[in-house]
Amino acid sequence: MKKKVIAIGIVCLFLFTGLVTASATKIESNKSDLNKYENIALLSPSVDYIPHEAIIIHGNDEFTTESGVTGGSGTQNDPYIIEGWEVCLIMIYDTTAYFVIRNCCVYGDRTGKFINVTNGVIQYTIFESNELWGPSFKGSCSNVLEYCTINNCTWGLMIDGGSNNNEIHHCSITGKAAHWGICLTDSEDNNIHHNNIYDLEGGASYVSVIHHRMKSEGLLKNQWDSNYWGNYRGLRFKIFADLDGDGFGNFPYPIVSIYNNNFFPRYYEWDRHPAMQPYQL
Repeated sequence: MKKKVIAIGIVCLFLFTGLVTASATKIESNKSDLNKYENIALLSPSVDYIPHEAIIIHGNDEFTTESGVTGGSGTQNDPYIIEGWEVCLIMIYDTTAYFVIRNCCVYGDRTGKFINVTNGVIQYTIFESNELWGPSFKGSCSNVLEYCTINNCTWGLMIDGGSNNNEIHHCSITGKAAHWGICLTDSEDNNIHHNNIYDLEGGASYVSVIHHRMKSEGLLKNQWDSNYWGNYRGLRFKIFADLDGDGFGNFPYPIVSIYNNNFFPRYYEWDRHPAMQPYQL
């Protein structure tokens, strides 16, 4: 009996060692991509925000100085610029022109909302104390949200309704979040990496992925990589999560995708290289 127990123990140790080695090898193979983001400390320039009425843009023709545009012509090499405003609402919908929103502060009980929008970049912008949600994308594709702060927003970040092929990186989501940090619904091929999601209050979920279609119709998948999740614990205890000491967890962070509003059927997306410490953003 004792020999049997010892044999089982050796087999378990062998399997555990193999898992750690395979995970470490996968992390090593991705270090060329990950290293450029380590210990990053990119800060927005100091901004004296100028108060502005709500910015609402419907269609390319409404990118005007009256709607907050401070420069640009809407092309890829010369995008419209919306910069430096303190505003209670930014809503852009039904546009294909290239634009950049940067160094703005969106606050209060409203939001930054982007509906049926492509070719937008939102950067170095603060979404603060919104009682609904922070930035939300609906039916919007090929946009970038980067170096933004989403703080004390009830719904965090929403990606919804066929919002595909967007990139979300180097953003911080923190503070009051009564429902979730990130909610992604019926959207795919989004790349969500090198963000901080932590210190959420009110028992919020860190991430929620829901697809209103059956699994048999095809899986909708997104890419999650190298995010810092405040509730990451590795297999169970955080002290054992980073066994090779490279700053990234050896065990992936599970992201449950629920189909058709049922807990089953479900499948997992994974953050393969969860960061052990928040990035300096």
